[in-house]
Amino acid sequence: MANTVTNTNNLSLRSILEKDKLTGPNFLDWERNLQIVLRHERKWYVLEEPLGEAPPANASTAIRNAYQKRSDDLLDVGCLMLATMSPELQTGLMNTNAYDMIRQLRDMFQTQARTERYDATRALNACKMAKGTFVSAHVMKMKRLLDHLERLGHPVPLQLATDTILNSLSDDYKQFVMNFNMNNMERSIAELHSMLKTAEQSMGTGTKTKDVLMVRDGGVKKKRGQRNTSKGKDQAQVSQSVPKAVDNRKGKGKAKRSKSTKRRPRIDALRVMRSDIGDTIARSVMKQVEIFIYTATKESCGVDFTNSRNLELFQYLQDLGNMFVFSNRDTNQFGPRSTKNPTDSTIVESTNNEEPQHQPQSHNEIIANEEIVEQPALRRSVRERRNAISKDYVCYLQEFDFDIGIMKDPVSYSQAIASDNSEKWIDAMNDELKSMADNQVWDLTQLPDGHKAVASKWISKTKRDCNGNVERYKARLVAKGFTQKDDIDYKETFSPVSKKDSLRIIMALVAHYDLELHQMDVKTAFLNGELQEEVYMSQPEGYTLKGQEDKVCKLKKSIYGLKQASRQWYLKFNETINAFGFEENVVDPCIYLKISGRKFIFLVLYVDDILLASSDLGLLHETKVYLSKNFEMKDMGEASYVIGIEISRDRSHGLLGLSQKAYIERVLERFAMATCSASVAPIQKGDKFGLYQCPKNELERKQMEKIPYASLVGSLMYAQVCTRPDISFAVGMLGRYQVNPGMDHWRAAKKVLRYLQGTKDLCLTYRKSEQLELVGYSDSDYAKCVDTMKSTSGYIFLLAGAAVSWKSVKQSIITNSTMEAEFVACHEAMNHCLWLRNFISRFGDLNFVSGPLNLYCDNKAAVFFSKHDRYSKGTKHMDLKYLLVKQAIQKEQLFITHISTNLMIADGLTKGLPPKTFQQHVPSMGLVRITDY
Repeated sequence: MANTVTNTNNLSLRSILEKDKLTGPNFLDWERNLQIVLRHERKWYVLEEPLGEAPPANASTAIRNAYQKRSDDLLDVGCLMLATMSPELQTGLMNTNAYDMIRQLRDMFQTQARTERYDATRALNACKMAKGTFVSAHVMKMKRLLDHLERLGHPVPLQLATDTILNSLSDDYKQFVMNFNMNNMERSIAELHSMLKTAEQSMGTGTKTKDVLMVRDGGVKKKRGQRNTSKGKDQAQVSQSVPKAVDNRKGKGKAKRSKSTKRRPRIDALRVMRSDIGDTIARSVMKQVEIFIYTATKESCGVDFTNSRNLELFQYLQDLGNMFVFSNRDTNQFGPRSTKNPTDSTIVESTNNEEPQHQPQSHNEIIANEEIVEQPALRRSVRERRNAISKDYVCYLQEFDFDIGIMKDPVSYSQAIASDNSEKWIDAMNDELKSMADNQVWDLTQLPDGHKAVASKWISKTKRDCNGNVERYKARLVAKGFTQKDDIDYKETFSPVSKKDSLRIIMALVAHYDLELHQMDVKTAFLNGELQEEVYMSQPEGYTLKGQEDKVCKLKKSIYGLKQASRQWYLKFNETINAFGFEENVVDPCIYLKISGRKFIFLVLYVDDILLASSDLGLLHETKVYLSKNFEMKDMGEASYVIGIEISRDRSHGLLGLSQKAYIERVLERFAMATCSASVAPIQKGDKFGLYQCPKNELERKQMEKIPYASLVGSLMYAQVCTRPDISFAVGMLGRYQVNPGMDHWRAAKKVLRYLQGTKDLCLTYRKSEQLELVGYSDSDYAKCVDTMKSTSGYIFLLAGAAVSWKSVKQSIITNSTMEAEFVACHEAMNHCLWLRNFISRFGDLNFVSGPLNLYCDNKAAVFFSKHDRYSKGTKHMDLKYLLVKQAIQKEQLFITHISTNLMIADGLTKGLPPKTFQQHVPSMGLVRITDY
């Protein structure tokens, strides 16, 4: 009876080790729990000193029994330790006794765990909100630090966590903190986050008016506290980034000195300096400021400072200057009755004595103080609409050759052997022919009568790593399949390729379950396919056998370039991998899954690239061995770069990031934008594009023929499809004008490159979460296409904290209302939602979608009619959409929920947004710098 009670107590205590297995960062907690268990079982002594040598045969019975007991206890403790650690650690310590095991673990993790805990605590205490930044980003950063401490086994109590966040806020939130403490509030971090966002909106963070220096020509009437109500005048926007402004306009009337320009101590208010000699003062101001950037002394400026206006202006520029905004005089303006607005301005930065940086700045964005100057409207003025891209936006790239790149590869055999790297190309060709011989791809024979041989060609390609460095030179012998005839040389050509959505879902699972992720490459993959047709090919150029020049190659296996080659390879691979116990996903046939007990492994096939994601190293090794036996494989080890996507992991924090930084840098260099300045957004609110911007005459069309517009859009599209949902709308908009693009479209495309220049470090970052949940967002604009009056739909689905699927597309129909446009977008999102649901349902025990998927929409009418009957008048296509969405909801496959427009992540996929709003949505898509965690 006593033994039974003891065993029960032992099992109860051992459960604390099983609940929190050793993974590495939690070593200190795991060792403490292990010590508690072993001291209770009287076995801790085996870890204090080594076992020692076995006693001699003539030793006493007591000594031999003591040694045997110590040996048994050591074995028992070792098994307990192995059973309470992760499979990765088990594999490396399987043949180690308990004493050596604890020493190795201490060497590996003890110092690391303490250092990591110290670094996390220090980062939490040092994290302070910078003035003018968004509170959401700050709170999320604090939350990540708190979660990190919790993962290390040191959770911060809720009240202490709340106090820490409040203490880290900027001075703008002093009143909020005071009210929070006075009311003795107790809120969760999520509730506190919501309250802080509300406070931020009420405070209007970032809209405080700065001191303004404004120089204007013309009559000015100043009234304090009165807004400019002149008809046709643009309302000035306040901006922190441009605190000083100088404006130059034509005027009329006698020169009168304004009271505001009298010499007196400077005050924090708007200073208006009148001048009726517009050209003179404009030239003086421009010259003063340009020289001031480098000299900052009036003696070296070369300007007449006997003029009191010039001297006073220069003194203000010296005292106040950290940013000057000039509005250039309109050269087309002939007199005071001109109807044109001033041209776009130029920003000249002067504080750091650096080279001036010129950025386009619209006239509407010239800043003003709270004390707005009232100026009567000219009687004959007519307001003109601004262009989407300002006229001073100059294009510097004029390409005359569409085949541009960092380094051109040879396009023929003759170029390869004549190049500087001819020896490397010849070695690559020899390796290719060796692979052909090893796989017995062809036999030399005479060409039968009635048959025609397919020509062959050498394709040379330099393979580069993620940093753009040359890894190897690769030569591929291909057949010119375009000469093949349907139903004679081939019958079927279809071959599936894994979707990017599927790949991203697997990456999210890798981050969530902390799976092993490895990569393999199939050498000469297409040579494994068996040909069913009789195909003949000419001998390779440069390798024709002497004395057999009249013979041709009778192909026994598929070869690159044949129309049926990819299909034959897929059929061969599918048959081989199914024989090993893998099951293909019928929704995406290039995704395979094998489950063996509690172990599982995913296989992702992308032509000849294979990704393996496994929960067990042993199962991963078995799969690699099997593939290597059946195909000629190259083991690439842990996956870090695949199909142009960089994979970075931080397993201690449960993070996995997908980035295309190297690809973006190559694109920037390819289009001569490697040193361009950054843009805050790829497309902004107010930017409009249409067919009216396309070339209208032969001269403009000839000019655009020299510009690789389609090539740039294609390069941007690949980045958008893989890892950058934030540029989806901009790329989709640019793609509508590939047939006949204009200079405005080209400038807009370069603006997207400028945005990527500033955000190329962003990663699509998936992270481990408490529960996997797939969430969707659907949105639409309304009739924003100026050419067709059609709307644009956009949706995005998030999993493990980042986007796994997104789309921005112009709707195929014209809708009658905003509600209909939103409902069409919901219908598109619903179709993809069902595809995702079906794909994930094939994961067997790993299926994490059991209930209806949640789809957010910011239109209340669309949400209402998704649950109730709705019939349109004479529009059958809309009735079908209402019916299909309602059926999906009734079947509990989908649930549409209303959400505020401020929280609609898909908003940036349907329209241009203000930069501040756009920058708030980008992190919500999962696009962050992985080093920020």
